[in-house]
Amino acid sequence: MKEGKGMEEELKFMKEFEEDSHWMAKHFKELQEKYAGKFVAIINKKIVGVDENAEHLVNSLKDKLSDDELSRTIIEYIPPKNLILIL
Repeated sequence: MKEGKGMEEELKFMKEFEEDSHWMAKHFKELQEKYAGKFVAIINKKIVGVDENAEHLVNSLKDKLSDDELSRTIIEYIPPKNLILIL
């Protein structure tokens, strides 16, 4: 039974991650206009933190979120418009 519960929680986590990813993609232009050049933290389709430095952002989130919430938070860099990355 324990394994079943773990699988259910993992599926819930994956669904929430997918929903947050879709939300971010849908609102990317708005995010880019407001937060270009910054890291944005998103959980449950809400922005929970913004900072120019990823490490500072994570540290500030540790004070605001539970460990579980922090593990489910998407942190994404929002590039400035017209930025060309060569990988």
